[in-house]
Amino acid sequence: MDANSDSCHFNQQLAGIFTAASFSTISVIAVDVQKFCHSLAVLYSNLAKPILDCIVYNTMLYRRVGVETLFAISAIIQLSTGMLRALTPPFGALVAQEQKLELHVFYGMIEDFVIKYFWGAAGLLVCAAPVFATRIPIVSEINKGSGSGSFALTPNSGIKMAGDVVGSRARDFVTNRRILLSASDAVGRIIYMYKEIVLLSGYTLRVSDLLQVLEDIDDSKFVKARIGEKSQENPKYGASNTDTDIGKSYLKENSEPKVDLLSERGKIINSDYILFNKVPIYSPTGDVLLKELSFAVFPGMNTLVLGPNGCGKSSMFRILGGLWPVYGGILHRPSVDKIFYLPQRPYMCSGTLRDQVIYPHSKFEMLEEKNITDDDLLKILDIVQLKSIVSREGGWDSVKEWRDCLSGGDMQRIAMARLFYHKPKFAIMDECTSAVSMEIERIMYAHSSDLGITMLTVSHRQSLWKYHNHILEFDGQGGYIFTKLEPEKRIEYLMEKHKLEEQTKLYEDLEERLG
Repeated sequence: MDANSDSCHFNQQLAGIFTAASFSTISVIAVDVQKFCHSLAVLYSNLAKPILDCIVYNTMLYRRVGVETLFAISAIIQLSTGMLRALTPPFGALVAQEQKLELHVFYGMIEDFVIKYFWGAAGLLVCAAPVFATRIPIVSEINKGSGSGSFALTPNSGIKMAGDVVGSRARDFVTNRRILLSASDAVGRIIYMYKEIVLLSGYTLRVSDLLQVLEDIDDSKFVKARIGEKSQENPKYGASNTDTDIGKSYLKENSEPKVDLLSERGKIINSDYILFNKVPIYSPTGDVLLKELSFAVFPGMNTLVLGPNGCGKSSMFRILGGLWPVYGGILHRPSVDKIFYLPQRPYMCSGTLRDQVIYPHSKFEMLEEKNITDDDLLKILDIVQLKSIVSREGGWDSVKEWRDCLSGGDMQRIAMARLFYHKPKFAIMDECTSAVSMEIERIMYAHSSDLGITMLTVSHRQSLWKYHNHILEFDGQGGYIFTKLEPEKRIEYLMEKHKLEEQTKLYEDLEERLG
């Protein structure tokens, strides 16, 4: 890829707008660009020699068998190529859709039958036709010779002449056969490259789409799908209910008309709190998950985020973390160093055991800027009950492939230790304790509260409700609710809900039996 595409890529990445397009950008960069480069690189080497072979061997055939036979062979080639083109599936379109739907078997069957068997047999028939179809004029030549007195006829002269003629034609047949097979192989490779060229056209289409998207992003152009009506107004799920006076007053004073997503961007303001004011949420494919999201989280408002898969939880966190742009409304958020993200599968960097805990800091930053020693790190590991890992893995300076050496639970504990080391104001916890026991989970959340870290937690464990005082719940149909969380009442409501569902199911079963 040229310098312009590289520049576009890094500019948009630094700007934090590596966002969703009409296709998976990561898949195109990681897979399709590699396939495009490979196909383009092998195209010359796979085409140059077969073309040269075709020219050389066809010239030799023309000199030996004449233009009529060469024309017949060319007709067979055109016929087989036409059959392949008619019967070959549209590989270019399929590659552009990322899948070829396993039609290589069908193409290979047609290719082998037409080229290997049909064309090979026809070529052999063309070479053998002069031997078996032409009458050997031995007697006529003898009679001409005897009438003119050019030579004397002996009893063995006819047999000798017949042997010379047959031997000469057999020699020519073998030579022509070898030339024909070599030419057939060259033409076969050229015909096979037709499929590679079609695949290359598909890869070229996807790479060109990628470059176009990068250029559009660099020019601040972004076209999304039209906002669809996914759900009706729901009295439970609708506009947010912000329970803090500050949040209410701010939303009243700063409410703005709907932003045109095709021409404008939302506003981002650095603050000491988190506030979404009419911010739309999109999926990676461009579908609108939420028309407008409005809620506020201030220090101390530990918020539980619930909702089905694909409702917009992760998309909201990506916008909050600066990975995705804001395409409408106003977003207040702290600086990057004050927000920490803990995913379900933590990132283990290349380096020492110490680097895993202090990531992304270096040892120098730990000692000089944070004024933290290895003993302090050991105390942090002791909190998450992972103190023994230092001696078990060979000390702080041991270097390993940590993702392979550590279990899922150990990696989640190291991620929590990383959180306690940095001590941010806000922490986004996305199923970050799914692989640890409930006792370790209790210790982690209790210590986070003691450090004054405001938590935004994505989890369906009821055991975590007591560590949160607010809830943001998505219904998966474009609606949401943001309100205070009272764990005891919520558990009571859930139990009542399950009881009513069981009674309803029992009533339906009885009605079905009677009816």
